[in-house]
Amino acid sequence: MCIRDSTYSISPLITSDGTIYVSSRIEKRLYAVTEKGKLKWELNDVRPSQTGINIGKDGTIYFLDDLSGLMTLTAVSSEGSILWRLSNSDFSGDELDGMSFSPDGKILYIPGWFNKQAIFAVDVETKSIKWEFGKNRVYLNGAPIVDSDGNIYVISSDENANGFLYSVSPDKKIRWSYPLGIFGIVQSFNHFSMDKNGNIY
Repeated sequence: MCIRDSTYSISPLITSDGTIYVSSRIEKRLYAVTEKGKLKWELNDVRPSQTGINIGKDGTIYFLDDLSGLMTLTAVSSEGSILWRLSNSDFSGDELDGMSFSPDGKILYIPGWFNKQAIFAVDVETKSIKWEFGKNRVYLNGAPIVDSDGNIYVISSDENANGFLYSVSPDKKIRWSYPLGIFGIVQSFNHFSMDKNGNIY
């Protein structure tokens, strides 16, 4: 099986039962393949960025689709059928962006587009935006970090174009903020990570 793709960062997503999910933006398809390389199903006319695909606790696959020119969160069953969609022009579908789940799997945190809201909290049960946070997203190429208590870590700027790393509670309250510098400096930031003690790098 040969898959063509223009995305420069492809990492197949593998479930606990060994199913492998991989996308092709050129072919406009999402594939599900067994661990032995047999095609289980393919979904046509979708353009998910491979780095942005995520899987819920119930096996539902989530990705952002820009096929129609409007960023759309798409939920797909493990059998390959589209369950529901939620569109928002401020969702970011950049090739290196990603989405993160809350620990209970009920909320999906989606980055906003450049100079838009920093993050959107989407309730996957009600299929709606629960809240949004951040005046301006000042960098791309990353995913929100969520710790085991459900706190979210995201970079955004204030009204003076200064960048901050925010720790936000699941109910959108700011727990703390750490200054990162002016707009231009923060623009150069990329992925950040957290160790088991909660330290952020």
